[in-house]
Amino acid sequence: GASIDGAPVAARWIAGADGANSRVRRAVGLDAPARHRKIGIRRHYALRPWSDAVEVHWSDRCEIYVTPVEPEAVSLALLLREPALGFDEALDVFPELRRRLDGAAFGGDETASGNVCRKVDRAVRGPVALVGDASGSVDALTGMGITQSLHQACLLASSLERGSLGFYQAGHRDLARLASGMSRLMLGIDRRPRLRRAALRALAASPALFSSLLRLHTRDLPFVSKGGLREHIRPRAAAPQAARP
Repeated sequence: GASIDGAPVAARWIAGADGANSRVRRAVGLDAPARHRKIGIRRHYALRPWSDAVEVHWSDRCEIYVTPVEPEAVSLALLLREPALGFDEALDVFPELRRRLDGAAFGGDETASGNVCRKVDRAVRGPVALVGDASGSVDALTGMGITQSLHQACLLASSLERGSLGFYQAGHRDLARLASGMSRLMLGIDRRPRLRRAALRALAASPALFSSLLRLHTRDLPFVSKGGLREHIRPRAAAPQAARP
């Protein structure tokens, strides 16, 4: 069981879904050190979105993610490798994005947080299962955080139906392997500007390849190993989206 506000609560299973700084993970002895960190800062701009897609603006010094969040608002999330680089300085790195934002007001305060990569060797100990960032996290560049957590939740539900967390541990390992591999690939490209530019040119020249890689990345195309994930994680029956490298 667990102790909540000092009172014991009996439980057959415990799901530790309490984020990157998970107390549950530490309590059951599965904690692991952070592998590397970035700083994230977010702003909302009062501006009609110019696209219905999420854009990733990528440079040697930082990344900016642009997301349409309301009919008259866009969210900009800045990921920094250089803590001394401010938001306005970062926008100067992307002249086209700066031009689109020209004259637009940003509302509310900037919000900031850390992005941590952490590999946790196991997601299960006894009756405790770790879910989401509590069970390990990858670089935000991959955009896999929520996707990963939702797939883990489906696996955990299937495992509880079977009356054992063994199925969850095996499936979690498979999911983590794909996410970790994609993270290493993208971070490797991130650290090599010439390779990054060559990769983006290649994807721009082959939209079909880009779409296939994106669908594999988001698991619209099945990823199957001996754990038998196809039974519980099915690709969505939707037409592939147009590629926007």
